[in-house]
Amino acid sequence: MEKTLDGVLFVAPSTRKNKKYDAYVAGKKYSFGDTRYQHFHDKIGYYSDLDHLDSSRRASYISRHQNDNLSSYSPGYFSMYYLW
Repeated sequence: MEKTLDGVLFVAPSTRKNKKYDAYVAGKKYSFGDTRYQHFHDKIGYYSDLDHLDSSRRASYISRHQNDNLSSYSPGYFSMYYLW
């Protein structure tokens, strides 16, 4: 499955073991998400069966990752904005 959102090409499933997606931006690949874990809401849609929609778990995730540098493309960036 391929899907383009916000100018980013997402491919599922990822070519890396235990990763959900590969995101391609300007020829660079970012693998993110872990197939063994749930997430809040999958905006891409391929792994929506792993959505838990638990607001308190989402708040805990965001709190844990608030100091991560999410201003540029990175696996953490894609996880935060497309899975959580």
